[in-house]
Amino acid sequence: MIDAHLPNKRHGSRTVVDLAPVLLVAAWGVAWIGLHASEHTRVHTLFQTLVLAESVIALLLRRRKPVGALLGILVAYFAFELDPLLLPPLLIALFTAATLRERGTVLLAAAATAAAAAALPLTGRASVDLAGYLVPRLLAVAAAAALGVWAQTHPTKETR
Repeated sequence: MIDAHLPNKRHGSRTVVDLAPVLLVAAWGVAWIGLHASEHTRVHTLFQTLVLAESVIALLLRRRKPVGALLGILVAYFAFELDPLLLPPLLIALFTAATLRERGTVLLAAAATAAAAAALPLTGRASVDLAGYLVPRLLAVAAAAALGVWAQTHPTKETR
């Protein structure tokens, strides 16, 4: 009788730890879009909203398909250059992939994320400022991957 109330381990269960980053990203995205919206840029606001929806859906699916979620957000990050909107979900997806995949996959994911962040200024759509733009993003990518690998190698007492 007690087993009937336990979460299904095969499909997993959503916890506060899984949903909190998604809710924060959604709230941040709605606030950012609202602050940057104007009557003259309705189409731009529509694309921002669609990009936010894509990143929220990818984050909701990140435990099931961590590399796919990261890839979806990475493509949107490079295609739309909405750094304030997409950098947080990109780092969350990279962290999740690093906690769930083997080191070779994590290395490739971190390299692809760093390459996208480094290539964005070369397209002429982002700042070329090395110290104020590129270095902080590359450090954030490295930190997200390193923290994910560390979390994978140091499980909590409850999961041991």
